[in-house]
Amino acid sequence: MARENISLFENMFSRLKVLKYINLSSNELITIPSKMFKNNREIEVINLSDNKLDQVHFILTALKKLQVLNLQGNNIHTLDPISIDNLNSIQNRNSTEDSHFTVILKFNPLSCSKCETKQFLTWLVSTNLVNVTSQNLMCFNENGLAERINEKTVEEVNKICERKKLVIYTSVSTGVTVLILGIAFCIVYKRRKHAAKVQNRANVINLLRKGENNYEFAAFLAFSSDDEDFVYTYILHQLNENLQLMTGIDRELVCTGDRHFRPGFYVHNEAYRRLDTASVLIVVASNNFCQSTYCQNELDQAYVKQKPIILMFIEHIDQELMTTTMKELYQRNVRILWTVENGEHKMKTTWENVCTSALDLIQ
Repeated sequence: MARENISLFENMFSRLKVLKYINLSSNELITIPSKMFKNNREIEVINLSDNKLDQVHFILTALKKLQVLNLQGNNIHTLDPISIDNLNSIQNRNSTEDSHFTVILKFNPLSCSKCETKQFLTWLVSTNLVNVTSQNLMCFNENGLAERINEKTVEEVNKICERKKLVIYTSVSTGVTVLILGIAFCIVYKRRKHAAKVQNRANVINLLRKGENNYEFAAFLAFSSDDEDFVYTYILHQLNENLQLMTGIDRELVCTGDRHFRPGFYVHNEAYRRLDTASVLIVVASNNFCQSTYCQNELDQAYVKQKPIILMFIEHIDQELMTTTMKELYQRNVRILWTVENGEHKMKTTWENVCTSALDLIQ
């Protein structure tokens, strides 16, 4: 269900409002949808042990009676800021309610070998959500050896960070000869990178010309049916024509659900199938899109498939309405914006830039 129908999986507990214990252990789950437990306000225990989760990107804020979140035996190396914020949010409870909440992280391959783990480890040894000592939490250091996690672990990772800074300072302070060599290297590197980019573009166009597998379409255009008029007026034809112009391919290069889904087939399966035939997902982001389960499903499926994704915002959207996936992409990647000037809709970039970016994202 998690692989084939994310929406159904996300809502499987939505009507069980008095549920107190959920056990999803040992299901090889890679991710949990963000609103999986939104209606389970009576839940006390969530058991997600022995899966393949690497982050906690599902919302916990409303679960004011939650006592235990069991994440042991997963694939967590380090938790990113989104995961840490989600776990911390459970502490925002009313003073009249029991505030005890435990996160079980034992038997995860936690890492303490890189500077990037410093924020997570600092949180881990200071939070009251995880009892590091009783869980006997271990991490793998630079030498690949397991060691107990404590304040000393944070100090050792901090040394790794300081060492990294020292390398930077030493590099900056090198002599004129190294500087000249560095400039020469940069020139050579940029030329090779440009050559590689040109070659990659040629390879991509050749694959699109053949039109097989992920290259049947250059882009899958995901949008809400309520935005259909805008899409057909301002986006679809212009995008397709510019892709054809840049690639020299005269067949249709943009896939949409209305035109390419097979009538009578299950819509989620069709979205999943068509995502496999397109190289890039372009999302026409709007309030209508954020309110559509089908649209959210297309975005989540593409994200799970690690498909290149470009967000195109046709109106302002409150970040509170965005799904976790959209919010992460919004905060991390450059997006396309539309504005209204003198009563006309205008894109803040050019179609050439949009199509160039889409082709460059294809590997």
